[in-house]
Amino acid sequence: MSAPYSVTARDLMASVVESLQLAGGALPADETAFWQELAANLGLTPRSRDVSRIAQTVLNELDEEWDDDFVEDGLLSLSLYETLAAAAARYARARERGEGEEEEEDDEGLAGFRSDLHITPTTFGLQTVHQWIQDGLLVLSPEWQRNFVWKAKKQKRLVESILMGLPIPSFLIFEESASGRKYVIDGRQRLETIARFKAPREERGAPRLRFRTFGRKEAGWEPDDALGEAAGKYYDQLPQKFKTRFDSAPLVLSEFRDIELHRLYQVFRRYNTGAVALNAAEIRNAVYQASPLHEMMFRLGGEQRPAPQYVDADEERVSTDLRETMGNKRQRYGAYDFIGRYFAFAYGERSSVAKATVEFMEKFDDSEPSQVERLRREFIRVFRKTYEWYPSSFLRDPEEGRVHAFLGTLQLVSTKFALEHVEAGRTTEEAARNFIVEKWGPFAQNRLARKQNSTFFWGSQKTWVSMLESGLGLTRRYPTWDWELDLLPPEGEVQQ
Repeated sequence: MSAPYSVTARDLMASVVESLQLAGGALPADETAFWQELAANLGLTPRSRDVSRIAQTVLNELDEEWDDDFVEDGLLSLSLYETLAAAAARYARARERGEGEEEEEDDEGLAGFRSDLHITPTTFGLQTVHQWIQDGLLVLSPEWQRNFVWKAKKQKRLVESILMGLPIPSFLIFEESASGRKYVIDGRQRLETIARFKAPREERGAPRLRFRTFGRKEAGWEPDDALGEAAGKYYDQLPQKFKTRFDSAPLVLSEFRDIELHRLYQVFRRYNTGAVALNAAEIRNAVYQASPLHEMMFRLGGEQRPAPQYVDADEERVSTDLRETMGNKRQRYGAYDFIGRYFAFAYGERSSVAKATVEFMEKFDDSEPSQVERLRREFIRVFRKTYEWYPSSFLRDPEEGRVHAFLGTLQLVSTKFALEHVEAGRTTEEAARNFIVEKWGPFAQNRLARKQNSTFFWGSQKTWVSMLESGLGLTRRYPTWDWELDLLPPEGEVQQ
């Protein structure tokens, strides 16, 4: 198999190291050292030195069910590492709980949309769709949703359903008219499960992708049951009648053509009803995956797997520093989401964070390469200068020292605007930095004492930018905004 499987066991081990900050963030030298370090991080003391035994102990601690297919011929499977990476990310998020989520308003973005003009539900045989995947016509995008890879048992349940002739939920596909390629928006896990089940025997040393059906101890797979002859077999070992049944299973693809990507984003947001709800950044990653603007932001966030291929050393340094600063907050595309948030507030005026980010993506989606490059250079410069101007509170809550997306966005956006004044000769970098060192702390404390929502975010941006420009004797970007009044607590509320 080709394109769908670029993620390796080492990549997934690196993801776990990032999630849990193992070994100081350095990937252990070998597989055994990795599992021993992971067990120690979880407070476990396995009695056995056998790596598969340690892996079972670790998964049990992370509330993951062990599957016999996780080990074959003494080797740990890719499926095991995918299950582990998802569990580690979930475990890391659980440790972060207690940090308030930012309030988002609902979006009405489908007003006037007529599905009959844009959606074509079509039924294809499973073998036809599988061939598209092999040929690269249907793009599964391995980076997309990489933290939510199905567990082994769930993959086997899908195969079981197909062999039983049960209907499979439809798939959401976006076709790019220019290239004719199809991108999976929803259903990637099911399609990859199908592709892995049909994968040929791997060459020695290659990642083991394929898996077997349930064994004969599973209910419904016993020798006298309807599926008994197919128990415990890889695809190529199935009796022909089961192969035929599997390959001819009908798959319904709902394909979107000639639809603006912001519309597609809203469709998928409403369509997104999976067991693990996807956040706004994950949906954007699916919808905009073919966009050069998205590719640039995704790369800046260091989100690519395997290792990111940076354009230059400046990009790599910023990406690395951003991810190190954000720590575990970068899970579920946190770094990519933060970059999108910066651009949304730098070029927008209102709306929820998610909607403003989509509006930015839509506004610049068809940009020339030179414009995308300008935005890339802008973020790199603004990020670096913000780091210089906010030496003790860069992207962080000044009280608890944790990453704070709202305050970090205010810092970066105000730096962008201040640099415009510096470049025009209206003030100096030294004057801007001195003002920030003196005034940012009290301002941030004032903001943290108030209820946070999207309206408050935009108002806070106007207030901080106005404070900065007034303090430096500059013409104000928001001349009618009463920033001094905004700093006062609402009537009846006592500021802490």
